[in-house]
Amino acid sequence: MYRNPFPLLFLFVLLTAGTACRESSTTFNPIDAPQAHVRPRPEAFRLAVGDETSPLPVAGSVEARLRHLQTIVLACLRYHDAHRRYPAAVLRGADGQVKLLSWRVAILPHLGHQTLYEQFRLDEPWDSPHNLRLVDKMPEVYGASADGLTRIVGFTGNGGILEPTYEHYRPQLEQGRSIGRVIDGISTTLFAVEAAPEKAVIWTQPVDLEYNLESSIGDLGQLPDGKVLVVFGDSNSQALDLSKLTTHQFNQLLQGNDGVEIDFHY
Repeated sequence: MYRNPFPLLFLFVLLTAGTACRESSTTFNPIDAPQAHVRPRPEAFRLAVGDETSPLPVAGSVEARLRHLQTIVLACLRYHDAHRRYPAAVLRGADGQVKLLSWRVAILPHLGHQTLYEQFRLDEPWDSPHNLRLVDKMPEVYGASADGLTRIVGFTGNGGILEPTYEHYRPQLEQGRSIGRVIDGISTTLFAVEAAPEKAVIWTQPVDLEYNLESSIGDLGQLPDGKVLVVFGDSNSQALDLSKLTTHQFNQLLQGNDGVEIDFHY
């Protein structure tokens, strides 16, 4: 008698598919999933410091310090991804008047220092008894000073990237400028510099370089080797030769909203 083979074949296919699904479900690794929100490393970063296989620069060398500057701004870009804004130079109290902590504290989670960040009391000033005890825990990326002093300072005022929007009704971590507000572009606007040793500040203290139209290169202090290490808003860092940089050009690099084309080649 003829027996139709299709029911048996259909049952075999179902059993095979079920086994495959079970095996697939046990071997799936979320790490293999597409990382849609991971920011690719900027080309400027790769050109300046190489990829992860490049040898690490000697501690304290120009290369190492440039890498630190880039790491800091990459953390600020991740901060922007999280809050849709750069950090403001100063974390302020609820009334918008009291200066509490520096932007260098605000980006700690994006530097890989979540635990240290959680130890800070964000509603207290940097020199409160509690927060003052955390000064000596300064991350290496800000410098190697045992007393918590950093030479890495940003610029505030007149369209600088760290200038706050003064929208004090916003949450504490969302009072900075968005990339869209830096009209000239973040790749041509200075974010921070490594100032001279005498200009160092306590890393948690909300102090940076106040920029205005009368600012000059001399505001950076006595730089020992005739060069200033800078980093732009896109994380591209450079060692600028002070003998080739005029005060006018320096001011152009600081202004993010003047609409002037930068006439300086580094």
